[in-house]
Amino acid sequence: PAAGGYRPAACAGADPLMVVANQKTARNEVMALFYAAWQANPTSLPVPLFWDNVDTDPPPAPAATDKAEAAPWVRAQMRHNVGGQVTLADDQGRRRWRRSGIIIVEVYTPRNTGFDRLHDELIQIVKDAFEGKSTPSEVIFSDVSPREIGPDGPWFQSNVLVAFEYDEIK
Repeated sequence: PAAGGYRPAACAGADPLMVVANQKTARNEVMALFYAAWQANPTSLPVPLFWDNVDTDPPPAPAATDKAEAAPWVRAQMRHNVGGQVTLADDQGRRRWRRSGIIIVEVYTPRNTGFDRLHDELIQIVKDAFEGKSTPSEVIFSDVSPREIGPDGPWFQSNVLVAFEYDEIK
């Protein structure tokens, strides 16, 4: 292989269609990559992590009369955008379809605590999970961008947006 692990398709024995994802594989690999990063950090371990379209609800907000601080929590979601065909058919009739979208990781920390250590560390864990990474099926990530959204009940919400892209062969 050439520098950086890149192997041009013209290399002997290379199959340019070998490593590709489908929607299910892409979602599973993306969320597994994020979960591994989340589990590997002692700061994020006690913070509940919620998944999109799973039968669990985020923690309820404390009652207005309750002096307890709202507990931090995080929700991860993956949304596909419009995709399309990017190659003509090969000699076997297979075409490459480009899929892209955005991963949204919502980070909720207690409101009125400023951008405290916990808030910033959780945002950094999410960024580190995706920046410069790809999955085994070549889902690639770009444009990892934290966005401060603002107050949401007893929490302050920030989102980390991550663009992703992969190819599917049909």
